[in-house]
Amino acid sequence: MDIEELKRQIMEELDSIGSEDAGSLEELQEIMAEKMNAMNHSAKPDFEGYSSTDMHFILYDPLGKKSPLRLNELNPQSYSKIPLLNLIKYFLNKLAEEGELKLTKKGNLPMKWVKDLDQQNFIQDYAVEVYQKQIRIEEDSRSVRLTKMLSLMAGWVKKRKGKLSLSKLGNRERKDDSRLLKRLWRHYTTEYNWAYSDGYISEEIANRAFVFSLILVSKYGDKTRDADFYAEKYFLAFPFMIQEMREVYGLEMGINFSYACYELRTFQHFMKDFGLLKINYPKPLSFESKRVKKTPLFDEFITILPSLTQ
Repeated sequence: MDIEELKRQIMEELDSIGSEDAGSLEELQEIMAEKMNAMNHSAKPDFEGYSSTDMHFILYDPLGKKSPLRLNELNPQSYSKIPLLNLIKYFLNKLAEEGELKLTKKGNLPMKWVKDLDQQNFIQDYAVEVYQKQIRIEEDSRSVRLTKMLSLMAGWVKKRKGKLSLSKLGNRERKDDSRLLKRLWRHYTTEYNWAYSDGYISEEIANRAFVFSLILVSKYGDKTRDADFYAEKYFLAFPFMIQEMREVYGLEMGINFSYACYELRTFQHFMKDFGLLKINYPKPLSFESKRVKKTPLFDEFITILPSLTQ
């Protein structure tokens, strides 16, 4: 139901009351409030059956009790299937062995560490995977930069006088896969700015409402599908996300860049980092879409509840 339909229903209700029996302004406001509440709690096709109230929690409290997202405890062997978790764990264990690490003058990891982290092959960056880019310094590798950034953000490592060392928290949680994953997920999804790793102007696309992307993959991901299939549904639910791109690049290019931004951040980065998705890439310079399918780990780790507000 849209606003015009709501107005029509209220006018019909007022007509049925009649001018002689019409109540106070407070009574009219109560009718309006009841109708608005019903509208906000009703299922919307564009929201995959969720309500506007559900979407509020999906957008603004994605890890809260009223969000449909639930994270499950994993079997011990399943943690090895999460690329980013294992890269960070390797980094923390290596730092524990070394004691401390002297950074470069620019505050980056030294070349020896960058190459070592990259050669573990927990995460192969898209530029490396498709274009065979050589990794030499921290700026060359998104995954290495992400590892250092999230380790600092989560408080697992501390930086003092140009050196990195393991914190007490990091020393404790590097030995506990469950706690390490929970803290990593929270910082990655709610505090880390996904736009940091790409050149797109929008800071909201994909990062905001990431739970809706998980809803879509949970529902449709058993089959291999074009990534555009998910982007279309995401922007149908959140058309305002495209506005900034359209204002800068125009209608057609704005939509194209928005789709590309969403697919990069959601699939190539977020879900691939956590081992939730398998991606089939098109040939370089091809106009074909990427094709994606959820992994068994997705359903083991992610549970999506039906609407909690209807």
